[in-house]
Amino acid sequence: MKNRPYFVIFGAMRTGSNLLEKTIEALGDTVCYGEAYNPAFIGDPKTQDLFAWDKSDRDTDPLGFMTLLRGEAGGRIPGFRYFEGHAPDLAPVLLSDPDCRRIVLQRDPLASYLSLKAARETGQWMLRNAHRRVEVMVCFDEQEFEAYREQLVVHYAWLKTEMDAAGAEALWLNYDDLQDPGQLRRVVQHIGSSGEIPQQQPILRQNPQPLPERVSNYAQMCDWLGMHPEPRKPPPLPEPKDILACRNGPLAVAPLDGPGGEASVSLLYRLELRSFGGPALSYAQLQDPKARQAVFLSGLQGEVLQSVLDTRQLLSVVCHPATRLHSFFLTELFGRDWHVSLVRRRLMALHGGIPSPKELERKEKAVEPARHLALFSSFLDLLAEAQCGQGVLPPRLAWLPQADLLRQYQALAGIDRIGLLEDLPSFASQVAEMAGASPLPEKHLAAIVERAVRDDLPIKEVMTPEVGFKLQAVHGIDFKQFGYGLWPDGQ
Repeated sequence: MKNRPYFVIFGAMRTGSNLLEKTIEALGDTVCYGEAYNPAFIGDPKTQDLFAWDKSDRDTDPLGFMTLLRGEAGGRIPGFRYFEGHAPDLAPVLLSDPDCRRIVLQRDPLASYLSLKAARETGQWMLRNAHRRVEVMVCFDEQEFEAYREQLVVHYAWLKTEMDAAGAEALWLNYDDLQDPGQLRRVVQHIGSSGEIPQQQPILRQNPQPLPERVSNYAQMCDWLGMHPEPRKPPPLPEPKDILACRNGPLAVAPLDGPGGEASVSLLYRLELRSFGGPALSYAQLQDPKARQAVFLSGLQGEVLQSVLDTRQLLSVVCHPATRLHSFFLTELFGRDWHVSLVRRRLMALHGGIPSPKELERKEKAVEPARHLALFSSFLDLLAEAQCGQGVLPPRLAWLPQADLLRQYQALAGIDRIGLLEDLPSFASQVAEMAGASPLPEKHLAAIVERAVRDDLPIKEVMTPEVGFKLQAVHGIDFKQFGYGLWPDGQ
């Protein structure tokens, strides 16, 4: 059976694994064995044996049992779900076998916790008929939730560590992805199926009610989590920022807040300076809207803007959501206005003192990796709450996903090219060729990226599965639209 693929869904209870498995099962050329290695049963709670093997046989020879399952699949693609506590001795095989198509499924810990409590109280673990839905109010328990969340973090961190060590790849999905046909097509391709995604979901969501109708001590939960009990209206999409058009060269830029926008302005400035006779500015001057008017036309509107863009290609640069949000986080804690930052004050209230920018620069004090992680994770919580009109922070239009901001630009003027900051050399080469400009030296491109992305507190130190949960929750559209993986390094 070597070189014959099989799939494994790595997840946890109430992450949507039932829905994902049933969707895969409906493809027609697959066979699914449920929780094949659950210590209490084989496949599902009603089954204690499979293909004449009982739990004792399976637990004695887990690899032999997997060989049996793959052999009984015939020409179909077999697969099963694997959770924490399932056949630990089998894990090294699943995490290194080149025939294994790994899918890692995650969900927001609070949603998963509340769903699990409801399922345990009602005994309803899967729903196919809406008329049989059992509704229940559950009680949020602070200590219970903290322990549950920590268990999830440890489990997914173990998965990531083991996969890295084995050089293994996986398709990482979030619960919300299971509602997205585009993401489900990625699943179909990943496991090697040629089947069609079902038009209707094979099972129903069990707890569709809003949180106040599902949690008996909702106000207490909100207070403990720092959530606003009464949702406020999310902010409207902003008007686009000022489009900047080169005075001499045939280029213009739609800058987005964050490293991508900073890099796009720097890229066009260097091309203008090198090939079209633009003035030389310092990096500080380039950040000053008044000073950079020597390079760019700005404040353009209506017919004047359209006239200018008729002779210029409009560009924009995006970056990985983790890199972008980490940049905002560092700006709030150590940027020019750090002393009046509401974010910094809130994080200090949650975690205690934070070094000042001068202390950090002089290395009198440092932010340890574990503390850095805790601060960034809390920042993402604040951002998520603000984005939903909850919490203590007012909504920030600049912090909206890049896809939303670009949609506004598209409605205004239409963008000709969008580049990735992580692929800036290739994008810069294409832009230079298109504009008839001289290619920029590698050291210039490296300087653009280095200045746009602060690395004194690297993002790699705070990329964990829990952070991944939160990044996908607040800016999931950017992952999908620009093809980013969960980790900025492409893992």
